[in-house]
Amino acid sequence: DREGTGAVMLYIQRKLGPVVVDTQEFNNDIECLAVRLRCKNLSVTMCVIYRPPNIAYTELQFMYDILPELSHNCDVFICTGDFNVNFLNQNTTDCKFFCDILQSFSLVQLISNATRINCNSNSLLDLILTYRKDLITDFGVAPCDPIHTDHEAVYCRISCDKIKSPKKIIKFRNLKNAETSEFLMDLVNLDWYDLYVCNNSNILIQR
Repeated sequence: DREGTGAVMLYIQRKLGPVVVDTQEFNNDIECLAVRLRCKNLSVTMCVIYRPPNIAYTELQFMYDILPELSHNCDVFICTGDFNVNFLNQNTTDCKFFCDILQSFSLVQLISNATRINCNSNSLLDLILTYRKDLITDFGVAPCDPIHTDHEAVYCRISCDKIKSPKKIIKFRNLKNAETSEFLMDLVNLDWYDLYVCNNSNILIQR
């Protein structure tokens, strides 16, 4: 949707009930599209971003504003796209800048192989970001027809089954047969002075 700099697009099955999230207010120079959907028991937010190479990498700071909006109230957040930041060389200024953003939101970058390969260089520009790597069952790079694009495709598979919380054992006293009169008598005979001179509840419980 922008002449000469590409665009972003998401294909999603209707049965997943996608709802588009308005992202226009955050940045007009970087392409961004986001949707919320349901995948079985999980609420998922997916976002795709494209930073044109002629846009300064510092413009990615818009993610400080948009990520809190997109990642809240969902079980899984996936952000992908061409950020034009080469993750094969993380010592560059732009990559360090971008990594600071990811660390601020505990996001993990999944892809490790080059996604743009030509006779002059190999670059990792197309990324997948998430903070729920435990729900990602598979990810990687898939080859594309070089006639149509000079980028490879990236993919990931999400486990849509919620991880069940471990069972909790709660211990409590059965007061069904408690003798109220005896309990009140114990309170009368209790040396309450100890309660005022000792500030450690653990010691009091042992007495």
